[in-house]
Amino acid sequence: MRVLFVGNGYGKFAGLRHTNGDTRLVNGLIRNGHYVFFFSDRDEARNASILGLKAIGKKRTNKKLLKVVKNFQPEAIIVSHVDIIHPETLQEARRICPNVRIAQVNIDPIFNLKNLANLRSRQNVVDATFITSGGTGLNQIGTENNTCYFIPNFTDSSIDTGTAFAQAENKYDLACFMHVNMERPDDEDERLSLTNGVAAAIPDLRTCYGGFNGLPPVSGRLYIDNLSNSSMGLSLSKHTSGSNTSTPETRYIYSSDRISHVMGNGCLAFVKDDFGLQDIYNSDEVAFFHDLAELTDKARFYKNNPAARQAVAKKGWEKAHNEFNCTVVMQYILERMMDKPLSRTYAWPTEGYRGPNLPPVHTDQAAEQKLKKSA
Repeated sequence: MRVLFVGNGYGKFAGLRHTNGDTRLVNGLIRNGHYVFFFSDRDEARNASILGLKAIGKKRTNKKLLKVVKNFQPEAIIVSHVDIIHPETLQEARRICPNVRIAQVNIDPIFNLKNLANLRSRQNVVDATFITSGGTGLNQIGTENNTCYFIPNFTDSSIDTGTAFAQAENKYDLACFMHVNMERPDDEDERLSLTNGVAAAIPDLRTCYGGFNGLPPVSGRLYIDNLSNSSMGLSLSKHTSGSNTSTPETRYIYSSDRISHVMGNGCLAFVKDDFGLQDIYNSDEVAFFHDLAELTDKARFYKNNPAARQAVAKKGWEKAHNEFNCTVVMQYILERMMDKPLSRTYAWPTEGYRGPNLPPVHTDQAAEQKLKKSA
């Protein structure tokens, strides 16, 4: 199938962000055997302006995308975190290719109001939405003609090459990489209290931190290398964004993509227990904790008991690479957006949401598979 993927190629970063989600999704498309045209909207917008400014190049970028649609004749269009491509452009793309199916993919929280508004701006021009949050909170985005689905954060075996679980001892005991902006009124205090608190409570804990405490962000190959050489990793997601605080419904099974990087490179992932992630990860795959005291106790235990840490980290790594890899996730995205029966049993909730006044759809994976086999 011909698939036009519109996302961020991060061309201006010269390889520093090659681990990003859009690269992984495109790789998943190709591994599923599809012919893919990757249109990097941000890079196109910069290149369309003499000064290299995105704002100036937006109009030309939308026009160029429509030229690509005309020339490439996609059967499916997937847009990921686009804020340059107008909804009207996608409507025109459908006029050019009347049978095209269009989906949007997003890995940011739906309790981020800017992100929610961005998703809603296209809710009436796409056929499906896929996001790393689940449950009834997705009714904020779904409509009668745009079903909203959960997807897990995904690994990529060509990027996530670390196997930290294979060593009884690594260079670092605990890694944590976050982009912390202390000028924003969110819950950075909580995340910092956990990262700094566990380090203070265990004086001999060898930490590998970046992006906070005045430390520079870590990206590029160094990011993967550091995770690959860390026995454990903190995967801390925000509870609030800007002035908006999440609820159990809006943060249900949400996690930043950090969790797939930590688990995908063989670290034992530490995850807070109030996001409902116990519904997709087992306690023998992830180390769940409630507060600093429990985090400290578990970090100390696994530091002093490497065999126990290796066993859990290995199971988490296997789950991340076998069930939550980008090829499997992209297969699911295509099956849902093309309205096909599921080809396998997926390890996450697969119901779709169409708004608060409509019941969920696709709630029975077994029935869908039975239908496929009988076809």
